[in-house]
Amino acid sequence: MTGVINFARELEAKKLDLLRKLIPDLRAIGLLVNPVNPNTFSEVGQMQFLASAGGWRLEVIPVRTESELEAAFATMARRRVDAFLLTVDAIFADFGKQIAALAVRYALPGVGPLTGGGSVIGYGASNVDAHRQVGVYAGRILKGEKPADLPIQRSTRVELIINLKTARALGISVPRTVLVRADEVIGIVLPFLQRESLLLARLYGPAVRCKRFLRPG
Repeated sequence: MTGVINFARELEAKKLDLLRKLIPDLRAIGLLVNPVNPNTFSEVGQMQFLASAGGWRLEVIPVRTESELEAAFATMARRRVDAFLLTVDAIFADFGKQIAALAVRYALPGVGPLTGGGSVIGYGASNVDAHRQVGVYAGRILKGEKPADLPIQRSTRVELIINLKTARALGISVPRTVLVRADEVIGIVLPFLQRESLLLARLYGPAVRCKRFLRPG
């Protein structure tokens, strides 16, 4: 057996830290989970531990299908959560536009994985890096190497994506300290980020400038 795995479910502590920086007076968090996902039980347990350590109330909200998304946001509003977290699940990746619209309607900022989700901040293991490693392995196998001889690789690159378009719609100001660390900023191109990007390019070459990809929403 061979392949490439990432550590998407090991980044919960950092997601909570990003949420805290986004909302300094954070008190209650809604955690959207798919209860049929086999990883949900362990992920919820870890998030409950981290939230308790941080002094935050955690509300676990199950979502099995797209039709349950609106009810989930209504539940978070009733329970007076300040923001939401998305767990790693295909349902949240597939319905990012719906989640973004509901987040704006209910005025709830969120942090989620990189694959869509409609959150203000996307943070997780790089899918591009994982796919690159898969391509390398595919090439080696096509050249005659046996899959059993190839060790399982671990994708360790992490990316941070900030959606300023969603942040503006929610009236959220993303701290500059978070913005300058982003790999991608969706929305208006801020002058200080343009200057920083040009400076990095002069110091370290154009490849560094390309890392911070700014695009309109």
